[in-house]
Order: sequence, then structure tokens, then C-alpha cells
Amino acid sequence: MNIKELTKAEEQVMQILWQLHEAIVKDIIEQMPDPKPAYNTVSTVVRVLESKGIVDHKAYGNSHVYFPLISEADYKKFTFDKMMGSYFDKTANVAKDFSKGLAIYEISTEGKVLSKVYNSWTEDFARYLPTNAKGKIVGVIGVLGPTRLNYGRIIPMVDHTAKVIGRLLA
Repeated sequence: MNIKELTKAEEQVMQILWQLHEAIVKDIIEQMPDPKPAYNTVSTVVRVLESKGIVDHKAYGNSHVYFPLISEADYKKFTFDKMMGSYFDKTANVAKDFSKGLAIYEISTEGKVLSKVYNSWTEDFARYLPTNAKGKIVGVIGVLGPTRLNYGRIIPMVDHTAKVIGRLLA
């Protein structure tokens, strides 16, 4: 199946459809936080999702009951793969190497990984970081760089990466 990237509005509707398994537009709107969008807005988003092949419907008279054609797990995998491919060289194995400690990547301006070095965490620094039940450090994303690095551009990318990974692991 060819999965396409979703907008924030499309993803919000899909989260509701995955939770409800099937719904009419009114059901989707009821699940949305206040202020609720207009009926026509949500209806348009659902029809766009249908045109992308992400959602389909069953017609009952004038009513349409919409249901997802892709699973939430498949979309999470697609999103994770896309995010990892966007920020890291595919040969970097970023997702597999975290258990070795702090991975330091030298990345060119074109986004290619030039070198990769592993340092173990020092005890003083590591005690302030979140750990799992086995004491392994989890949930840390950071950026270290020269003073001339454009942090105004990098920090939003790191923030976005952290949010995507958080959603995927939730």
C-alpha cells in the first residue's frame, strides 16, 4: 500500500478514526477538542483522506460511514522511516546504535553522516537523565555544535524529531 504523508488536520482525523474504527463526520467532530471545527471543514479533510486512499466509506442512504484503510501501526512505521531518512544517512543505523551510549555524529551541510563516535555517559551527567527499569538511558535528544551553528534552524528540527519519536513510542 502506498502511504502518503498527512497534514496535521488529516492526522488528527485519522487518530480519531483509528480510535473509533469507523465514524460519520459528526462522530469525528464530537471527539475533537474545543473549539470544534465546522462540519464542512472536517468533511473536506475526510474526503481528501479518501482521495489519498487512506480512508474509505460505506454509504447508508445519504450518510457515509468512514473507516481507515491503513493501520495506525503502518502509519507510525511510515512516519518513523520518513523522519529517519530525512535527518540521517540510511547507513548510520541511528535507531539501532543507541545502546552504546552517546552517539556523536559529524553531519555535513548536505545531511550526510561523515563520522560517528560513541562515548559512554559519565555518572555525573547520566544521573540526571531518564532511565528505564534496567538503568539504560532513554528519551534524550540533543545538539552540540560550534557557536557558528545556526541553532535557530537546528533546534526546531530537534524539537520536531523528539515529538515524532514521542508520538511513535506512545
